[in-house]
Amino acid sequence: MNRISALIVSLLLFVLHAPSLLAQGYEGSACTKQNAELKRQLSSLRSGGPSSLSLHWAFLYGAEMFSSSYLKAEGAAPVLTKAEHEDPLVGTEGYDAWTCMYSAYRAQDNDTKTAWSEGVPGAGIGELLMVPVGTAKQARIWIGFGKTTELFKRNNRPKRVRLTILQAYGGGATQMGMAYSSLKYLSSTEVDLVDTNGWQTVALPDAPATGVPEHLIWARLLVIEILDIYKGTHYDDTLISEVQPIENSDG
Repeated sequence: MNRISALIVSLLLFVLHAPSLLAQGYEGSACTKQNAELKRQLSSLRSGGPSSLSLHWAFLYGAEMFSSSYLKAEGAAPVLTKAEHEDPLVGTEGYDAWTCMYSAYRAQDNDTKTAWSEGVPGAGIGELLMVPVGTAKQARIWIGFGKTTELFKRNNRPKRVRLTILQAYGGGATQMGMAYSSLKYLSSTEVDLVDTNGWQTVALPDAPATGVPEHLIWARLLVIEILDIYKGTHYDDTLISEVQPIENSDG
C-alpha cells in the first residue's frame, strides 16, 4: 500500500504542475519596445553615478533591451498556427524571431547572415549595442550586413566605435540565460574599424575590477557605441552582423 500511495501522490503532483512544466517548453518573447533609457543609464555609469540598469540575456527573450534602438522587422509577419496559439509547448517562436529580425540578439547568434541594425532616423551615430563578453581581452566583429556583398555595400557600416566594459555585481545564471544587475563602469576605448565584409579582431579595454563576487567574474558586457560610419550606397541604416568574444589563451 505504501508504494501505491507514493505513486498516487507522484501522479497528483505531476498533474498539478504539468501546466507550468509545459509552459517552459518555449519561453522567448516578441521584440516590441526600444530601450531608449540605455543611453542615459550608460552616461550615468560613466560619470560614476547610480544606474537602475538591469538586463537578462536569454536568446530572443530580452534581446530588445541590449541596444538603444533596433530596426523594425521587414516583410509580412508569419501567420500563427492554431498550435502556436493554443499549445504552450509550441509557443510563438517563429513570430517572435521575426519581430526580433534586427535586434541585438542577431549580433550574437553565430550567423553572419543576420545583423543588428540601429533603428533611429539617420545613420545612427551615438546608438549603442551590448553583448556579453565574459573576461575576454579581445573580440572579433563583423561590421555591416554580411549576408551578401551587395547588402554590405548598400548599408552603412561602423567606422569608428567606442568600446565600453561594464561589470555586473548582481545577477547570475538563470533558467533561461544570464541576468546582469548592479552594473558598474570599468573602462572605455575608441577603435577604428576596417571596411571589410569579414571578421576583424579588436582589443577590448583593459578593465580591472575589484570586489566582484566570484560567481560573477564572467558577468561583463561590452557596449559598442557608433561614432562614425562608412556610408552605404542605398540605405542609411548602420548594421553589425556579429560580435564574438575571443577566449583568453593565457597559461
